[in-house]
Amino acid sequence: MAISKDNLITYGLSGLLGKQIVFRTQKGRTIISKRTKPKDRKSKAQLKQRSRFSEATLYAKGAIADKDIRKLYDAKAQKSDKLQTAFNVAVADYMRAPEIGHIDVTGYKGNTGNLIIISATDDFMVKEVKVRIESSDGAMVEEGNAIISSNGFDWEYKVQSDNGSLAGSKVIIRVFDLPGNICEEKVVC
Repeated sequence: MAISKDNLITYGLSGLLGKQIVFRTQKGRTIISKRTKPKDRKSKAQLKQRSRFSEATLYAKGAIADKDIRKLYDAKAQKSDKLQTAFNVAVADYMRAPEIGHIDVTGYKGNTGNLIIISATDDFMVKEVKVRIESSDGAMVEEGNAIISSNGFDWEYKVQSDNGSLAGSKVIIRVFDLPGNICEEKVVC
């Protein structure tokens, strides 16, 4: 891939030249690259990935149409060293689900006011962290939203109900990002 800066001949060119070279313009630069040809045979995994990419494109179009969400994606695109647009950042955000790094239930003793701490990350932004506590027989004890801690990284959930049968209880964590991707993990107490 070549990048042309302030070249009078190639400035502003876009499109295909001779079925071999592709010109495109991003952030005032003309990018020249070789044309890629897709393979004819597509596996189930490739078809699934193409479908997911189509969904990501639709999401990005909708996200960019919303002024508030576009501002968020624009800010990340401007900070990037790469030639990115808000649209590119939105597509990438859709393609990557959030991740749960660690769930700390050592502070959970089955009592009101106990803390459960979750470290959750996303390539763009963790929107919400939900916590559900179930007894050993699967009955819901409580459910609610964690809040971001003062360190800006971890999420804290303050237990609202007593759980008399702590042994075998499950803490279920669900992390959501802006496009709605979900990551879920369970911890047995």
